[in-house]
Amino acid sequence: EMVRLALVQLHDAKEIWSGKDTTVSELLRQQHAFESRFMSDIEYDMSDQLLIVERVERAFGVENSTLGDRAKLKEVCGMVVQRAAKLTACAIAATLRQIGPDRANGCTVGVDGSVYQHHPSFRQRLTQALGALGARCNVVLAKDGSGRGSALVACAAAPK
Repeated sequence: EMVRLALVQLHDAKEIWSGKDTTVSELLRQQHAFESRFMSDIEYDMSDQLLIVERVERAFGVENSTLGDRAKLKEVCGMVVQRAAKLTACAIAATLRQIGPDRANGCTVGVDGSVYQHHPSFRQRLTQALGALGARCNVVLAKDGSGRGSALVACAAAPK
């Protein structure tokens, strides 16, 4: 959603998709219309003409964009992913600080979510951000971590 909101602002300011032949559908203004999987697809695109980015734009209702438009879209996605990785690292580092260095140093943290699981650079960016914060931990994929966590909390809270 952060990407879509940034794109709305850029489009309104005529910073993206303002070419005379470019058309943008109202889908741009529809909440949650820009899916997180689009960010992964865009990050994977290493072609000179950013053809995968162009395909995502079409799925999102943008036609006849310029190479510059596609490069801006890719840059916005990269900035949002970097921000997400840093915010996630801050939350993990703060939790580790609360636990204390004796128990937290070298511990394993489980992360669930499609961005962590599927985005091509999120894990690397998260690891870099954790390192910059001095948080020493192993981060692993915890499939259905929220569901399992909820079950553990329910068990712990159940009357004995």
